[in-house]
Amino acid sequence: MKDSGYEKIDEQIEKLDNSIKNYKEKYLSSKTELNKYDTEKDSLVKTIYLEENELINKQEILTRAHLLRKQYISDIARLKATLEAGEYLNDTQSRNCPVCDSNIEEVVNILELTMATNAEIVKINLLLKELEESQKIYISEKDEIENSLKSNKKYLSEIVVKIQDEIKVFLEDLSKNI
Repeated sequence: MKDSGYEKIDEQIEKLDNSIKNYKEKYLSSKTELNKYDTEKDSLVKTIYLEENELINKQEILTRAHLLRKQYISDIARLKATLEAGEYLNDTQSRNCPVCDSNIEEVVNILELTMATNAEIVKINLLLKELEESQKIYISEKDEIENSLKSNKKYLSEIVVKIQDEIKVFLEDLSKNI
């Protein structure tokens, strides 16, 4: 009778050993999966952080480019006003300044002023075109970053769900075995 009691105890010990062994295997398998997902998650978080910073930089550049464009347009308008004033002074019968009454041609060479102003307008127009081309490139790059960021955030949320599911399955198995 004592032998059968020992046999039952030995069977119980063997069952416990098998349960512990199965638990360890499931634990190691789950741990491996969780580590893989966690590594992926960490990598994605870093990538998202870098992309968000890059997006902020692109937006700042585009904001500054917009301000520069406004300044170029303002400069062109100012230079055109200078041309109109030069034409007006050239067309007037009086060659004296309306404010100080000095001879305008002695103070300013209107032809040189007109040529220099036209050259400056051409130069600013070229700069404006270059700026607009740069803006198109930056807008394209910003759009690419936004798309990548959206995709990476979606993938990150999928990984978080996988981690949660893996933990849930592991805990359910654990509770069944206990």
